[in-house]
Amino acid sequence: RAVVALIAASYSENPVIVFNFPEYEFPDFLACSIPKIVERATLNGKTTLLGLCDPDLIEAVASHSLYLVDGQMLYSGKIDELRHRHDKIVAYVCDEHIDKIYATLTPLLLDYELWIDDNALIIRDKNNKKEFPSRVYQTIVSAGLSPDAIEINEKTVRNAYQELLRQHDL
Repeated sequence: RAVVALIAASYSENPVIVFNFPEYEFPDFLACSIPKIVERATLNGKTTLLGLCDPDLIEAVASHSLYLVDGQMLYSGKIDELRHRHDKIVAYVCDEHIDKIYATLTPLLLDYELWIDDNALIIRDKNNKKEFPSRVYQTIVSAGLSPDAIEINEKTVRNAYQELLRQHDL
């Protein structure tokens, strides 16, 4: 019903659409249609205000974000700025022996926080130096490690929101 209401609003004469579903989790087949509907509304000169909690959907549809937690504003601004300023994840390392890689890299990457989640080593820039991931890669290679995969983090709203929560001890 929510998506049908959004479609109907996109055809209305009103210049502003308010779509407030902060606690609803849209199924994938509906979530993928929302960006298309919002884009159509924007092309028709409408402004859409979205109340959503899904960071992937927010990234797909929004140009700006206001992030509230328990009435406290943690961020207000452009999505691109949010991603690049607050997502501090540098890379993900995957390997069958991830514990060994973690043990080897931890003393070598002191400016980074490392942890294992779902058999992947996550490397986070603690000091926000915004160094290129090449330093992490060079450290891995110089340590004689050859993991199955190294994925450079594409800065995401999901990671940025998690970092904001971490910074505010929430």
